[in-house]
Amino acid sequence: MSESCSSERIAEVGRRVAVNVVERQEQNMGVEYEQICSYYGALCFAEATGDTGLRDRIEAAYGPCLSGEIKPQTGHVDNNLFGILPFELFRQTGNRAYLSTANYLAEEEFENPREDGLTRYTRFWADDMYMVGSLQAQAHKCLRDPLYADRGVDHLLAYLEKLQRPDGLIQSYPETPIIWGRGCGWAAAGMTEMLLTLPNYNPKRALLLNAYRKLADALVKYQAQSGMWHQVVDLPDAWPETSGTGMFVFALATGVKERWVHSSPYRDAAERGWRALENYIDASGRVRETAGGISPVGATVTDYLNARHLTNDFHGHAAVLWAATSLVNLSD
Repeated sequence: MSESCSSERIAEVGRRVAVNVVERQEQNMGVEYEQICSYYGALCFAEATGDTGLRDRIEAAYGPCLSGEIKPQTGHVDNNLFGILPFELFRQTGNRAYLSTANYLAEEEFENPREDGLTRYTRFWADDMYMVGSLQAQAHKCLRDPLYADRGVDHLLAYLEKLQRPDGLIQSYPETPIIWGRGCGWAAAGMTEMLLTLPNYNPKRALLLNAYRKLADALVKYQAQSGMWHQVVDLPDAWPETSGTGMFVFALATGVKERWVHSSPYRDAAERGWRALENYIDASGRVRETAGGISPVGATVTDYLNARHLTNDFHGHAAVLWAATSLVNLSD
């Protein structure tokens, strides 16, 4: 790893973002999916860097959820994603009190499934590859019940069949053939989380790994000279966007660490992506140039290009923390 992308430097920048997130969590323990992704990211980052004090602050801020004062909602994949946080708290602390809510959300997601076995919340948005895939992956990681791995990989493969283009990129919606950075990023991150826990003996692992490798090749191809990825990934004139870039760094660096792909050019792409991301993070851990959300149903390229440019948005924080964690782990 180059000096400008050293683990010490990554840890320093990542901690700025993690502290920003945790301070906001302490002020108001939110339950929106982007907040949960950021808290989860800060928790994973704390483990990777050995920062038990940061982990303790996250755990304390979660207290109102553990006591029942704050309760997560259900009825949508975004709501159920709340479960990744208590699953990770259980994994790091061993406190089984966290499992009640986490396990309930993982199970509720698949109550009364569709005829094809997918969750009734299925909508074939690329985002759902993380929302469902990550929750079921964390459930498997913590509980080791193959049911969760089977659910997760089936969900991802069904989405990939509809959303992954021949060139490997993943579009946001079947009828919207646009490669939105964060939409493709959600897919990349969901596949990565599932591959981290999916057993080698699972007969569908090879299919998912092949789809991951196709995506990894495409990400290397479409990375901008600056190291960033664009708001519309395959549109060179689109603006550089931080949440998609962070998610892609996470997926690529993890793939190198786990040897799903050879080191070069994927490690180079991940490190270039991180060095570029650093330019969008200030001394207070605020991340800028994060895209506002867009429904992919009926969306046009113009809609994505005209998305809001947000600063200090949890989508950007989450992605940066996942990226930082993966690169710190890669340097071990």
